[in-house]
Amino acid sequence: MIIDLETILLDPSIRTPTKKNIKNIFLYALNTDLDLFKENDLLKFFLRKPYEGELAFDLKNNRIDELQLTSCHSILCSNDGKMKGLNEISYERMQGRTRTLFDKETTLSFFESVKPFFFDGIGLLGWEEDLKPN
Repeated sequence: MIIDLETILLDPSIRTPTKKNIKNIFLYALNTDLDLFKENDLLKFFLRKPYEGELAFDLKNNRIDELQLTSCHSILCSNDGKMKGLNEISYERMQGRTRTLFDKETTLSFFESVKPFFFDGIGLLGWEEDLKPN
């Protein structure tokens, strides 16, 4: 199956699906991102689409503004290494993952220049060059 990552990343209508009955989308996104880092030891950062309801939750809790809500096409998740060995939600664990919201132009520019891994909510994808052994 051929996946057109550029189309996926730049389409504002595409959101990453979530499990039903999520009480806190922030913790859901946090846990999913941290679990991905935990499962992929060499992974330092990746792009993903916002989860369904994540941006609206951020707006409601004053974590983003209206402009970000309407222009965010992807989220850069990075790992600063503090989450290793932590298994439960805590303030320290939350500091183990940072998140940056990207608009269309920034998403495309970043993706073309850095070619990061991309997580679509189902599996972690990577560019061919990233997956080649050194």
